[in-house]
Amino acid sequence: MPSIGLELIFPPNCKPINGDLSKEELRRRLTELCNALDIVIEDEGKSTETSLDGERLSISQDHTKYKGLFLLLGSPEFLKHADRDIQLRVGVCICKLLKIFCPCNPLSGLSEEKVMTKEILFFLIDCIGLLSNVKTKTDAVYIKLHTMIYICAQIDVFMWCSFLEDESVLFSFVKMVFAIVKNLDVWSWTDSSIVRQMILDMAVKVIIQSEKFLSSDVVTFILQYLIEPAKSTQPAQHTFARDLIIRTADQLEYRIQMLLQNSLIVGKCNGTQMKTEDSSGGIPDVDESKNDEENPDLLGEHAFLIIYALHTIQSSIVAPILPTIELKLKSPIVRERKRSFRLLARLFSEPNSLLHRRNPSLWDAFLGRFNDIDSEVRKLCIHMLPQLLKQNQDLVHEQLLTNFQQRIYDPDEEVRLLALKTMTGLIKQSENEVSDDAFELLKERSRDKTLSIRKEASSALASLYKGGLQSGCLSASKSASALNTILHLYYQNSTDDKLIVERLLKSSIIPYHFENAVRVQALFRCYSLMDEASIKAMQEIFKTQYVALKLLRDVVKLLTDQRDAKIPSEVNTEIMGVIQHLSILIPKSEKSVEHLKRFFNQVHTDKTLWNHLVKLTKPQTTCAQATTALRDILKKIGTAAENPNSANDNQTNYARVVKILLERCSPVLFDRNFGTELVNQLFVIKKTGCLSGTAGRMNVTRSLRLLLAVSVYFKEILPSNEVMDYLLCILSDEYSSVLNDDNDENVSSSSNSDSYDDSYTLQEMALSILCCVLGGGPSGTFSNTDLTEPLQNIADKQNLSIYAQLTERSEELLPILHRFCCTGIAPISLESCQNRETAEKSIKNNRKTTKHGAKIPSPKLITEAVSNSVVWRRECRRSKLSIRILFCLCNVVRHLLNSKSNSETNNIDLDEESTILENDDLTDELKRLYTLKSKINEILNDIVQVCISCPTLSNDYISCLTSLSHIALLFPDVYNEDIKNFITKSLVQQVLTIEPDDLRNQEQEKDKMQINSVTSKNFSNQPNALSSWSPDSLVSNLTKAKISAIKLITNWLVGLKNEVKPVVQVIIRLLYRIIIHDGDLTKSGKLSYGEMSRLRLVAATSWLKLARSQAYVECIEIGWYLSMSYIICDPCPQVRSHFLTKLNQGLYKLSLPLEYMAIFAHSVNVSEPAFKQRAKQLFIANIQRRRAFLNKHPSYFRDAKFLFGLLPDYVLPYVIYLLSHDSKWTKLDDVEILNKIKSALWFIMEPIMSHGENFSFLRKIIEKIKYARDALHPDDTLINEVTFLFCFIFF
Repeated sequence: MPSIGLELIFPPNCKPINGDLSKEELRRRLTELCNALDIVIEDEGKSTETSLDGERLSISQDHTKYKGLFLLLGSPEFLKHADRDIQLRVGVCICKLLKIFCPCNPLSGLSEEKVMTKEILFFLIDCIGLLSNVKTKTDAVYIKLHTMIYICAQIDVFMWCSFLEDESVLFSFVKMVFAIVKNLDVWSWTDSSIVRQMILDMAVKVIIQSEKFLSSDVVTFILQYLIEPAKSTQPAQHTFARDLIIRTADQLEYRIQMLLQNSLIVGKCNGTQMKTEDSSGGIPDVDESKNDEENPDLLGEHAFLIIYALHTIQSSIVAPILPTIELKLKSPIVRERKRSFRLLARLFSEPNSLLHRRNPSLWDAFLGRFNDIDSEVRKLCIHMLPQLLKQNQDLVHEQLLTNFQQRIYDPDEEVRLLALKTMTGLIKQSENEVSDDAFELLKERSRDKTLSIRKEASSALASLYKGGLQSGCLSASKSASALNTILHLYYQNSTDDKLIVERLLKSSIIPYHFENAVRVQALFRCYSLMDEASIKAMQEIFKTQYVALKLLRDVVKLLTDQRDAKIPSEVNTEIMGVIQHLSILIPKSEKSVEHLKRFFNQVHTDKTLWNHLVKLTKPQTTCAQATTALRDILKKIGTAAENPNSANDNQTNYARVVKILLERCSPVLFDRNFGTELVNQLFVIKKTGCLSGTAGRMNVTRSLRLLLAVSVYFKEILPSNEVMDYLLCILSDEYSSVLNDDNDENVSSSSNSDSYDDSYTLQEMALSILCCVLGGGPSGTFSNTDLTEPLQNIADKQNLSIYAQLTERSEELLPILHRFCCTGIAPISLESCQNRETAEKSIKNNRKTTKHGAKIPSPKLITEAVSNSVVWRRECRRSKLSIRILFCLCNVVRHLLNSKSNSETNNIDLDEESTILENDDLTDELKRLYTLKSKINEILNDIVQVCISCPTLSNDYISCLTSLSHIALLFPDVYNEDIKNFITKSLVQQVLTIEPDDLRNQEQEKDKMQINSVTSKNFSNQPNALSSWSPDSLVSNLTKAKISAIKLITNWLVGLKNEVKPVVQVIIRLLYRIIIHDGDLTKSGKLSYGEMSRLRLVAATSWLKLARSQAYVECIEIGWYLSMSYIICDPCPQVRSHFLTKLNQGLYKLSLPLEYMAIFAHSVNVSEPAFKQRAKQLFIANIQRRRAFLNKHPSYFRDAKFLFGLLPDYVLPYVIYLLSHDSKWTKLDDVEILNKIKSALWFIMEPIMSHGENFSFLRKIIEKIKYARDALHPDDTLINEVTFLFCFIFF
């Protein structure tokens, strides 16, 4: 100890202490000293209570004798003693001496006063800081530490910090305070809140007195406890820091503001560097405090979070910093813009915050970030939007939503998807009906180019639709719009889109988990809201499920036959063929074949999986059972997919492929209970006229369209007896032949005619349904299916009882069919029906006017032109469908007889009906079936005789010709001679070659056509040009009869399939002459040009129909083929357009020979750009179709016969021959012809050579043709030179 001239005096009974004593002796003497000081303090306290102020001062002065002792204890020898316990004992003694000296400073007046004070303060801070390590109050050091902190707080020892003006002492003090607050609940000697308040008061006093030298380190240290992780991991210190800032705001405010300003603007330390490095990264978590705690510049890293924390404590502290935040919003560094936006979003979203009103420029800059150049910033804006809208209702929501909606159209796919998901979440959280703008945005995004966005938008619309289905909270218009938007997605080429629609149909539109009655109502509601495109999409969905389930049943049947045995190679090949077809249903089908093979192998070996799959594919399975079976299969497949022994990606893809396959084919919507409920509701609609619901109107026409769609693909669920009764009720109604009550605004009825509505009537739809129920396919609505396959299903033992009552139904059905086949539709019937419809609508829509004396519209509103237009097509369809039903009835009876007779007797000749009927051993059921067969044959015979004997051009003549046409097609061997004689003796002489009797009347009809036709597209300036087209209403009865006669002759040949060549050539020559004579077979000039166009078209389409048969293709001479190919560039746009459609259909189905693809070359000569573009697209589609077919069947590459007929490259020789034999090409140097040839050749070759892989192959073909001679005209120099020149043009 330095010599300062003070005497060392110890309290009574205390021995001297020095550093030379042993530790134990030193501890003992320090303990004695401590006790002695307690006595001094106690005596002083007693004296103070009884003494005056002057006496107290004298007593205090008496204690100056202990200054030497204080200096001794404050010497480095004791303050830095190696033993911590001795240090604590020394500290206690120092604190008690300070209490004795209080309020005087024992070090005042000394030359080294500040140095010694600093050392003692550091010593006390260090000792008291040990409280942070106290676990319990029983710790040995607790009593000493408690004494020290209590005395220091009592006499304000740490106020010396302001005297020293040393930042380090103040910083150490603040650290110590926060350290001991952490476990204050452990060491506090009384209520913790009291002790906490005492320490807080002590810290507040020190900071207030030390305001002048508060350092940035002290402020930073305090601020770090406002944010994470201290906020969560050290709540006591966080609360202490918050209270300390509130009480010392005046002293800390300026320093906090400067510290934050420096951090934001200057980027102190490495804050700016860190932001720059993170500028290319993704969006960090909202909780940014998870960065490395070892970063020395905590404020620089967490400045934005600190600003928010201070704003929640006292907003005035950070108010001057907000302009700096506005600058940061426009920083070139992405990370700074993100952090600034996140901070402002939290500030603006504070409940009842008016910050956006006080700082409008800051609010505008904030909204501007929605259009930031960086996609990550735009994503962050979208992330924070729900928080802004939900927490602060005072914000201008319209501005926020306007900027947000712009992100729905963002060029970045991820931003669009995030915006769409955010909008979906906001809609779900909203209790109100979705706004029109949001609804339109969802509809638009359902057509986005990105699959994930289309899926999200469609799912949101489906969720809205389902909500409206359950609660009725969505309006009818929005429900219809949402439904149609979802179903229109099925027209996308991607299989993923189709899968999305199918899933939404089963989960939201017609929820599979609903009860049958509710599910039927959902289906009715769906059909009442759908437009025409949606109805067709729904039919395609039904078709897909039907095809998928049928293929799956085929595999199950093949595996059933090989149960518990090794699969032979033949069966394996057959299964692989089915798997190839199933793979088309899976996205990325090239990778799904192996997964499907693995699945079926697993089914073959796993009995449990096998049982589930059999249960799923059974026709009798209910929807609930199918759902359970599907869930069990997916669960088992999912368990197998989690096998850790194999690659996870491969297992995941395997489970995904199986799930998609089963989802697309599982019968979870329709079962027999559903079918029964459906038919019951249909009877209700028939009785009441409509079934009104919350969203749509289900009328009889819509219900029949629904029943038609179900009967095509799910007829096994329908109760046949009830369906037959329902259909017979429709067919018996005299108005059903012309009535169609489907006037819903959502539907644009299919129009096959030119000018007037030609939608199917109720009778026609009923006939189509009946045809499907009996095992056939509808005509004109769906593509025809193989008739033998459904009929085999009818013969199953489950369905035999259903068709056993056909005899009873035939008593009413057969006369109706006979009437439909032999009689036409009288115009008066149409007029009366239209009059009834008009009257009903007038009464319904104008009730108020009717009450005041308004009259119902008269039947004269229906003109004769409309009547003729509609009647012609409807009576043809009705006759066609009636004959098809008779054909289906014959097949049903035949199969039923075969199944019954095989069980009764093994030796029955089915052709000898008289012998069978006399057999007493036959059952009554067989007799009824044979009786029904006899009735059907009698009806057919009578129909044929009545139709043949029908007077020419009578009102029933068109119906009779149509009936005979389809009888010839479906019953070729039965009525061949009758129809052949009718064709040769009646049709050709009395119809095809007959001319109009009165030329003047015919000319008047021409003028009428030119004036009244509303759909004729005349591309010529002459009134009688070949480009004219007569609408249905202006086609004469004679022309209609000629058209029907040509169709009858064609169907007769098609039905025979192999007629003798001379007869075939006569008929083809007839078609040829009609075409080359522009539709006027006799060239008399008495037909109108519009009717001639009609005849040219029917002759051309009949030619294509015959060309589908290989036997008849050989009968078509090359010259006929060359001449008839020009029909594709016919002057009449209706003729060439319809011919192009039929040509494409035949080629796309691979039913027309390859040489007919060459006809597309003539489409270049058409001046209409839209037609040429359409022809080009169809030609490309046919090329792709053939290449895809060959890739799927590689074995055909080894068969030259199939290869020459399928490979599109081989169309080139046909094109060369077709173009080189142009009759107009008479000179080799005709530039106009050469240019046309060049254009036609490029039209054909460009799609074929699009990939550039077959050029050498095509070159070889041209080289062989170049020096070849014409086979038919080998000596014709011009033709051979033209061929050579053509090949030269190619090169």
